[in-house]
Amino acid sequence: MRGTWKPGGVTHVARRIKMLLVLAAACALAACGGGGGSSTVNTALLVGTFAINLSGGQVDQNSGGPASIGGTGGKFIAYSSARSDLKIHAGGSVDASFTVPAYSYNFGGNPVINPVATNGVIDVKVITGTAAQGVLYMHANDTNLYLGTGTGTDNPVTGLTVPAGTTMNFDANFGTGTQVTLINAVVINGTVQPSTATTPNLALTAGSLQINAGGKVTAAAKDLSATNGGNLTLVTTNGVVVNQGTIDCSGTNGGSAGNIVVHARTLLFNATNGLAGGSGTISARGGDNAGGAGGTGGVISLFADAGSFCTSGIVDVSGGNATQGAGNGGAAGSIQFVAGDTAADTVPDANDTIGKVAVEGTVTANGGNAAAGNGGNGGTITQISHAQPLLANVAIIGASGGNGGGAGSRGGDGGGLNLFNLLAFDPATGLNASPQGIKVAGPISLNGGTGTSGGNGGTIFVKSKASPNALPGSATVEFFGYGFGINLNGGKGSLVDPTAGGTGGDGGMFAASLASAVTDGVTLPAGGVYNEVTITARGGDSAKGASLLGGAGGIVTMQSPIANNTVDPNLTVVVNSGAIDVSGGAGGNGGTAGTVTMSGYGKVTNSGSITGLGGDGTSQGGNGAKGVVLSAAIDITNSGFITISGGNASSGTGGKGGSVQMTAGHQTVNGSAFVVSGTISSAVSANGGAGTVKGGDGGSINLLSQTIATSNLGTLSAVGGGGATIGGKGTIVIDGVNIAI
Repeated sequence: MRGTWKPGGVTHVARRIKMLLVLAAACALAACGGGGGSSTVNTALLVGTFAINLSGGQVDQNSGGPASIGGTGGKFIAYSSARSDLKIHAGGSVDASFTVPAYSYNFGGNPVINPVATNGVIDVKVITGTAAQGVLYMHANDTNLYLGTGTGTDNPVTGLTVPAGTTMNFDANFGTGTQVTLINAVVINGTVQPSTATTPNLALTAGSLQINAGGKVTAAAKDLSATNGGNLTLVTTNGVVVNQGTIDCSGTNGGSAGNIVVHARTLLFNATNGLAGGSGTISARGGDNAGGAGGTGGVISLFADAGSFCTSGIVDVSGGNATQGAGNGGAAGSIQFVAGDTAADTVPDANDTIGKVAVEGTVTANGGNAAAGNGGNGGTITQISHAQPLLANVAIIGASGGNGGGAGSRGGDGGGLNLFNLLAFDPATGLNASPQGIKVAGPISLNGGTGTSGGNGGTIFVKSKASPNALPGSATVEFFGYGFGINLNGGKGSLVDPTAGGTGGDGGMFAASLASAVTDGVTLPAGGVYNEVTITARGGDSAKGASLLGGAGGIVTMQSPIANNTVDPNLTVVVNSGAIDVSGGAGGNGGTAGTVTMSGYGKVTNSGSITGLGGDGTSQGGNGAKGVVLSAAIDITNSGFITISGGNASSGTGGKGGSVQMTAGHQTVNGSAFVVSGTISSAVSANGGAGTVKGGDGGSINLLSQTIATSNLGTLSAVGGGGATIGGKGTIVIDGVNIAI
């Protein structure tokens, strides 16, 4: 069956964990749908055309000025331990598909199946005493739902189906909301909601819960003739939650959304149903507003307490737009997908069990746009699996900041995406099952919004960590199909007019870090970093004003340990074939380029180009990359073209060349050309007087081997830049010997 998976690699010392039942159910289930609906592999998006966008927001040309600043690029941080690799592929794909079987539910000894409605409405009132035969009712401070018998005796309902085309309204039985509990299954084909906006909160507990296509559980403002949404809590005590309909607590007319919490005792599915047309939508959006600020998005927390979580539908906590008049865009809320735990934490505890996360569809937490105000900040999306893998093949993951509008506005900051694959814990044995890795495909966008000043790019944090007392599985972190690269650029200080605007934002940070780990008393070596895609962390261009700086280039680090860790020369490596660019932005003064670091124990192999140019400037060119460092305890092999020259200056001084350092414990082999020259400054011509313009000084190249002499087959250049005064020569040193320039 498509959508099944193998636990492959869960260690023998952890197999006593209470996981066999969960895994068997997860393999049999694989996604959503009353009546056998299924998700599909994301074939609409071509492999190799995805990008990860974490760039800072740009300055709006209509409102930007000298005080404006482009947003700083975001951060991509990945961590894995113990024989686990980080791999970023230009091609490939991920199968995160899953299928939900048709369940045969138990409705108990006193079920209510398709109760009769009056004009399509069933009102569940809170009363004292009992009701007439066939009437549903509740008591204050009592979570039971009762069916009238006409005999004066309360008769608790054990299970329920709500028919299509019917709205069931619940009066509040606790304070400002309704709490209702049924010990067996609830199936919803119609609508379930609080009765009024003054009591907008609804908590429904059942043995199992299924919302079919066309079904809805809502505390949304529009359904309650209100502005703010209410809160929804859906809990199952024994079985699954399946949503192929709608769960909604969104605001309207600038109102804030409520919060949604779903706890499935075993597995939780939110999915499309192709056969029945269900959307599988869970929404807590802030309301749009045509006369003020947009509403704030809510919090959606989806927990498969002791099983797997799968979605191919829509999950949305975006902030509302401020479409007209003065007002800020609404901030997005947050989203949590958790499998195998009752809380969204990363600390091992007695609640952790086996659970896979499989994500398709759309997951959005975007900040709202503003016509005359600040953009809302993007929200945070957290996905946590335990022992079983975290798989994502998405239509989009979006948590970008909203665009600001009007003078003095600021774009919203991009949000966060946390991907955690953690160990599972067995309190009976005190043993753990290690994570089985993370695999991701599909476009990801956490950009900062535009405005008079741009918002900052967001942050991706990825962690897959082995267990301290169980042999690891295959906790490798892999990204597939990112042929359009990872973009961490600073926002431009001017979108269109190079003479108007402000300062460019700084480039962001890419950091891949691996470590060894002590597992079951055995120290296991770290894995390797493998990258095939373009990584850009350029500083943003500023406007051309004399005092405006181009943004500084960012930081790129690929690090597998070379000291104080257990290593394996065949595993603890860095292999890069993607182009890397940490150049500074252009401006009145060019921005300084950033840094690139690759370090590993076994071998560092680079075949991608590394570019760290200083930004071009009017009066001053920016300096080239202040550090391109490749280091290995064994070998370095470089065949990529490295260019870290200073920036040009059209009427001033050129920037200085940067520095390259390669240090290998065994041998350094270089087979490409380096250019670290200071660049040529333009001649200055001004009638009536003479000026002096200096070229930037050359930079430095240092190649060192500690066992076998360095092998250099490339052209090395560190000359000064031209100008009225030529820049000074740089230095080239090979194995401690200064080479004449």
